[in-house]
Amino acid sequence: MRLHRTEHGLSLAIEDDGVGFDTLCPATDPDLDRGLGLIGMKHRVEAAGGTFVVHSSVTGGTLVSAIWSV
Repeated sequence: MRLHRTEHGLSLAIEDDGVGFDTLCPATDPDLDRGLGLIGMKHRVEAAGGTFVVHSSVTGGTLVSAIWSV
């Protein structure tokens, strides 16, 4: 986990080297048992004026980042 403050804003990055997942698979279906936590994080970051990004692959880890500009 990394938190950086710069003259342009604030960034938070959380990264792992686990299995990862397919980011093209829609996680908005309420019947799915995964992905709803990411949707909640995205909504909270955007409500606070930030940008939320997820990079992941089924053969690698995941990077979740939130960026706020001032």
